[in-house]
Amino acid sequence: MKKHFYLILFLLVSPFATNAQIQGDDPVVMTVNGKDVRKSEFLYSYGKNNTEETVEKKTIDEYAELFKNFKLWIAEGEAQKIDTTQAFRTELADYREQLAKPYQEELSIDESLVRQEYERMGQIIKISHILLAFPGYPNNIKPLPSDTVDLYKKAQDIQKQLKKGEKFTNLVDKYSDDSRSKAQGGTIGWFSGMNLNYQFEQGAFSVPEGKAGIIRTNWGYHILRVDEKQPYQGEYHVAHILVRVDKHADTVKVADAEKKVLEAYDKVAGGANFGEIAKEYSDDNKTPEGDLGWIDLHRTVPEFWNTVKKMKEDEISRPFRTDFGFHVVKLLETKEPASYEEKKPIIEDMFSNYGYFIPLHRHAIEQLKRKYDLRKNETSYRNLQELAKTIYPSETEYYDAVSNDDNELFSLKSKSFTIADFAEYLKANSQSPYKLSTEFLTDRLENYEYYIISKEKAATLENEYPEFRNLMQEYRDGIILFEVKNREIWDKASTDSAGLADFLAANREKYAWDSPRFKGYVVLTKDAKTTKQIRKQTTKMQPEEAVRYALENFKVGEVEYVKVEKGLFAKGENAFVDQKIFKSGKAEFPENFGDFFLIGKTLNLPESPEDVKSQIITDYQDYLEKIWIKRLNENYSVKIYQEVLKSIYN
Repeated sequence: MKKHFYLILFLLVSPFATNAQIQGDDPVVMTVNGKDVRKSEFLYSYGKNNTEETVEKKTIDEYAELFKNFKLWIAEGEAQKIDTTQAFRTELADYREQLAKPYQEELSIDESLVRQEYERMGQIIKISHILLAFPGYPNNIKPLPSDTVDLYKKAQDIQKQLKKGEKFTNLVDKYSDDSRSKAQGGTIGWFSGMNLNYQFEQGAFSVPEGKAGIIRTNWGYHILRVDEKQPYQGEYHVAHILVRVDKHADTVKVADAEKKVLEAYDKVAGGANFGEIAKEYSDDNKTPEGDLGWIDLHRTVPEFWNTVKKMKEDEISRPFRTDFGFHVVKLLETKEPASYEEKKPIIEDMFSNYGYFIPLHRHAIEQLKRKYDLRKNETSYRNLQELAKTIYPSETEYYDAVSNDDNELFSLKSKSFTIADFAEYLKANSQSPYKLSTEFLTDRLENYEYYIISKEKAATLENEYPEFRNLMQEYRDGIILFEVKNREIWDKASTDSAGLADFLAANREKYAWDSPRFKGYVVLTKDAKTTKQIRKQTTKMQPEEAVRYALENFKVGEVEYVKVEKGLFAKGENAFVDQKIFKSGKAEFPENFGDFFLIGKTLNLPESPEDVKSQIITDYQDYLEKIWIKRLNENYSVKIYQEVLKSIYN
């Protein structure tokens, strides 16, 4: 042990060791308990604690002394194994996870993908389709490649029938598995970019207007027809009055509804408040004042759309009918389509939230793969894909087949990750925007690759980003410092009654008051008779016991004849104490009380730490800290490299 100690001491004071420390871009500025502190960490802390707003700025040498003492506290905390507790590890890990997020999210996006989506948002398309659904539609779709073959051939056959002149609606009735659109001749409605499932959208915007094409989505194959395309006109802020009448209602009900809506129209056209008339006449309970907010017209029924798009702001329409009933509409405001810069972050968020994070950042992720030297075992990838052709990757049977496979899937900077590792990830992360088994698996594999790269990147952030390293070091040391000081100073200063008493005894004159204090109880009573009774019955009791006795025994039901205030009172702080002790003024009694007496004593100096609690605890903490700093300097080795400190001045 002695030999080891002297070897360390020799290295610390050896000129060879010192010269080595000051070489390089980030030399060691001090060594505390065998741990090096780099110049970058010292300067980071110095800069953070000596800003323009700092009241008392320190020189480099002054701050070096403070920083050394700070690091001695850390050494003591480590000696007490604070940094090994589960609470410490959890807190530091949680902080690191939050701090790492901005560094992890530094991925460039595929601008062309976002731009394409924005351009699609500038159009609206009306589409119809015939759906040939995969097995399990609509709630349990898990298609294998074999499920697609016959359906694709069937889709090709339907397309041939269309080319020969067969009516689209007839083929919808005969073949479509989508019951909702089937009832409308296959029409789905009007849509814009980001209004549809992304796979569906990709197909829909690739089909020319007036044409039908075959596309595949998670649900199956679609013979999709684009009926019409129009420019997107922006949003409309509208209010309406709705008088409901069923589209199959008889003429009497229709006439009654029409009469009611005309009454409402006449009033608002004559200048009446639209919201008030809507409250009186409208049957739309969800919007009692008629305000529908901002809406995309293409999402409304055609009659509504065709009416509003021709209106000007503040214009009120004549009554018109839809399947819901009669409407009177007021156009409040219009909003032009948002710019690319406004929509870009929204589009990016939607891609990520819907499971398309990898496609959105594919180029950047490929760069990361090269940076971290990700090397695939193509045989393992092929084997996983072959299995996915016959067993769905989220099924237990698939997990069982691969969960013990130790064959390498890929390596990352010489670290090997096996098929079994992927199986564990897959089991916990089985959500994907893709349904076809092989596409599902490809998506999960790509996400697993990025997950491992992200972990590797997170583990090396300290090496890549000095500011991250400094923040982590600062937070780590901060946790240790708080805990060790709480144990040895703050908590002790608050609870060490004997130590506080000794400290007060040794420094009593420091806490002397400018004027006397009364310490004790002010007891208000109903009258002088009550006062006499209490004093007589509590003559031999200690003050606390006497007060408790009075409070418990001098009351009838809820009516109390005694009121007590405890304290340490200077002149001017309590009128009853002023009257009795300091012979100053005359106190006024609160209602129901007519007499008082005091229990306690007058002090010229504090007799216990409680009398000067806040001040003495602060001073006692400072006293304990000085003792600890001296002890820490004696217990732990310290070496400050003056050459490095001097270089900071230059």
